[in-house]
Formats: sequence, structure tokens, C-alpha cells
Amino acid sequence: MHEFLSRHSSKCINHPETIVRLENKATQLRLAFQAGFTIPETLISASYERVKEFTASHKEVVIKNLRPQGGQPTGTFLFNDSLLNKENCEMSFAIYQRKIEGRYHYRIVVLGHDIYAFRYESDNVDSRLDARHAAEYVEVNDSMRHTFSEFMTLAQLEMGVFDFKESDEGEWYFLEVNQQGAFAYLDALTGFPILHTFAEFLHGRCQEKERCP
Repeated sequence: MHEFLSRHSSKCINHPETIVRLENKATQLRLAFQAGFTIPETLISASYERVKEFTASHKEVVIKNLRPQGGQPTGTFLFNDSLLNKENCEMSFAIYQRKIEGRYHYRIVVLGHDIYAFRYESDNVDSRLDARHAAEYVEVNDSMRHTFSEFMTLAQLEMGVFDFKESDEGEWYFLEVNQQGAFAYLDALTGFPILHTFAEFLHGRCQEKERCP
């Protein structure tokens, strides 16, 4: 599939090589930091001693793998230090992050230069699994728009679906970006015509390509 997409990359929104590169969550975090997003305190390690030290220094920690496994999306889980042991820890690298306290989560759809942010409430660590509550469309301030633009340039993305969490202090924290993440459900949750907006984005991209030599 990757070889097929690479041969027809001009028809893809994001280049297949970019998609593969950004499947690595460590790469995403590095680019997010460079662009100017705030990220949670993070440790990427397979060292038992370093993980033990990091988890002991924070009240609660979440854990996620570096990239999707077996076609499944990357999950985010509350870390249980009672399960921490040297053998399991050193089997592979993982991402450990301080849990951000707060109930407001954001799924933000970026299409070219346009940004559509949706806020919803959830007590779940992985809020992508929680669609019980209505969401609302919210505006993104100019500073954040500039940072999104910087990230998209650094990441070489034309489209991205971002997950952010707002802390109790009102700080927005970058969690991850999905190059072609789910967003269709936002139509039902918010009443905002995101599917129609996406169709117009695709139509515009097709027209641009037709004008290209």
C-alpha cells in the first residue's frame, strides 16, 4: 500500500513519506516543541531507573507507545507503578508524560491554512473514546494560529487532526497529531459542517492541481 501511495503521491493530501515519519510520536513532540506548542513534561525511555525516577516525581503519569502497533491507533493509559518492573520496562521504549489535570479536551482540524477547533469535556485519560457529551466550535487566537502554521510547515503537512488538553490553569498542551485522524463525528456532536468544509477543501485542492503544469 505504501509503495502504491508513493507512486501516486501527487493525489495524496499529505505525502506518504511524511505520514510514515510522523507516525513516530517522539518526532511529533520534537516538532511541536520547535514550533512553540506547550507539551507535558515527558520522558521517552526504556531505562527502568529513569522511568522509576520520572514516575516518582509526578503525582500521576500517562503512558503511550511510540507508534501504532499492528494497525491499531496509539492508546494512552494511566500509568500503574505497581506494574513497573525492570524486565517489562526494558523490553521497549515508551512515552511517559505528566498527566495534565483538567476536563477540557480539544480536537483541532487543520486544513491548509484554516483551523477548526472543537472543545468538549471528559474525565477519560484517552478522551478520544468519550463521545457522550456535546462539543462546541471555538476560535483559536492569533498566537496559536501562528504556532499551528509553524508546526504544519516543520512537519510538511497539508492536513492534520490535533489532540490538545487544557489544564486547570488554562494552558493548552499538545498531545499528538493524526495526519488523517477521525473528525466526521464532530458534525453530530457540534452541528458544525466539518464534513462539508472538508469536501470544499478537497475540491479546492483538486482545482489547484488541475492548474498546475
